[in-house]
Amino acid sequence: MGNKSDLIGILRRQEDWVPASTLARMLQVSTRTIRNYVVAINGGRDEPLILSSYKGYRYNRSAAVIPEPHRSRDDLKPEDRVSLIARRLVSSRGSVNFYDLAEELCVSDATLERDLTKVREALRPFALKVFRESDQILIAGMERQKRKYISHLLSSDQQSVLSVALDEFFEGTVDRYTEFERYARGLLKRFGIYADDYGFRNIVIHLVVTLERVANGESITENVPLSTLRDRKEYEVALCIGEYVRENYGVVLTDAELYYVALTISTNSNLLKYKLITPTNIREYIEEKYILLAKMALRRLEDTFYLEPFDDDFVIQFTIHIRNLIQRALTGSHVKNPLVGKFKTTYPLIYDMAVLVANQLREIEGIHVPDDEIVFIAFHIGAYLEQNKADRGRINTLFVYADYHNMHEPVLTKIQQALDQDLNIVAAVPVREFAFAPYDCQLIISTVPETVVEGLPVVYVNVFPTEADLKVIRRKIEEIRLDMRAASVRDHIQRFAVPALFRRNVYAEDEFAMIRILTQECAHLGLCPPSFEQEVLDREAMSSTAFPNQVAIPHSLQHSATRSFLSIVVNERPMRWGNFDVRIIILIGVCKDDRNTFQEFFSDLVSVLCNEIATRQLIQCDSYEAFLQTLTRFLLDQQFIS
Repeated sequence: MGNKSDLIGILRRQEDWVPASTLARMLQVSTRTIRNYVVAINGGRDEPLILSSYKGYRYNRSAAVIPEPHRSRDDLKPEDRVSLIARRLVSSRGSVNFYDLAEELCVSDATLERDLTKVREALRPFALKVFRESDQILIAGMERQKRKYISHLLSSDQQSVLSVALDEFFEGTVDRYTEFERYARGLLKRFGIYADDYGFRNIVIHLVVTLERVANGESITENVPLSTLRDRKEYEVALCIGEYVRENYGVVLTDAELYYVALTISTNSNLLKYKLITPTNIREYIEEKYILLAKMALRRLEDTFYLEPFDDDFVIQFTIHIRNLIQRALTGSHVKNPLVGKFKTTYPLIYDMAVLVANQLREIEGIHVPDDEIVFIAFHIGAYLEQNKADRGRINTLFVYADYHNMHEPVLTKIQQALDQDLNIVAAVPVREFAFAPYDCQLIISTVPETVVEGLPVVYVNVFPTEADLKVIRRKIEEIRLDMRAASVRDHIQRFAVPALFRRNVYAEDEFAMIRILTQECAHLGLCPPSFEQEVLDREAMSSTAFPNQVAIPHSLQHSATRSFLSIVVNERPMRWGNFDVRIIILIGVCKDDRNTFQEFFSDLVSVLCNEIATRQLIQCDSYEAFLQTLTRFLLDQQFIS
């Protein structure tokens, strides 16, 4: 169904009506085409699957859903068609007839010519060249580079092409894929080699591509340094796999093939047992250069983001990950991470931390760290920070009681056990000392009704607290958190507000040109040093700051602004920014005094800007004041904060 299935998917995820113009922009078609899609989807149904009104369209959840038909070749999206052509050329042992391919894909000769231009661009990073001789299309390049492209395609997010590719790659040669996968996992376990889900998928994809290519007469014949791996467990695993595929599939792997199988296992798995490694013996397992590199990266993280020092266990795990990452980069291996887009929008600050690490690896080791690997770094950092933020969000509380035979102790214990994640009891004082107690708290819980403190909320509980008492405390905690959050949001908006920094309909050749325009304006106003421009350009070059919902948030990782600011551009028509079209551009500058408190605000800002309803209203704003008022309203609405 192509775009029709995408339309259904978009509406299914929304609870409210979605305007036709919004759907047209998301699917990159006209509003008339959206109407035609709706007519086609609802055609032949007793009850429409998509409801229509003056508000737009909405998914009808009461309608019975019919299964989507299998996608045909003439309904492929352009980007899927390009991938299919590239895969066909790579898989072909000879040339491919131009006119036969155009007929198969149901496209014109001119469209196929344009697609071939895109195919050449797609294959260029893999050192593969496509050329045409008369009516024949040919591909030139080393066998190992072709395999890299096939592995890249199989591990990509292009599910429509992936399903077709799997059908063809596994037909006949690897018809028992599940059995093969089970054997590979058991073999790694037997040799004490650990691979996480992402690494194991990469290993299996390499093995499957190897089998398919060798079975079709496309073996690697180059000389390889096999002696460097002969004594390693990974090579023993490769030999076992070689014997297994010879017996089960009749495929014989050469020494070169076994070398690359062992290398792929080595760069996507781990022989190290974390629990056996300590700060005192780590050099017995890991080279000194990786230990120093990891420590340098973590120290820079601590300094840049005001983090407490990382503990020894994390340093060890992080060092192992950095070592494996560098090995993958040096051998041209690549682990696909399906959570890149989601992670960038949900945890933008942690992603920025990982970008900082990736940039340091680039500067010192001279390697490129792709977005997939950046998110794996972010996994490690995020998991650690999540485990170590227990006190974050807990309300400091003073407990006041009537001192009578220590009867307050069971009360306090029950409250602490029930609300340990929400409360931090800073002190427990008898009512006779209450007047002299320091009130460094945000809430008072008391068993004495006459307890009163001006400006501080008080919750009274029974001497034997009931579930109703606990519910009252929870409601009061939530009220306090909302008040604190509202004060924090308004404070940040006030700190970052610079009314002169608002523009409508400002366009540039690309994202880097736009960054230069905005940073130079801010430097001219004395909001940042001239070096700020290069800092933002460097951050953009590491990983795009554009998000799927027509928003880009360029920024520096250095917190070097003289004064914190938001420079805002709102455009009627989109401009290209990396892989996305954007209409809202917010350049952020953060000074050192604000860098610690800005962290949570930045995450909430991204959450709001990734919401279609919020951005639709922000695009309508015609002044800095209106934009900030609208933004503040969404920031204070909990349903827009993930």
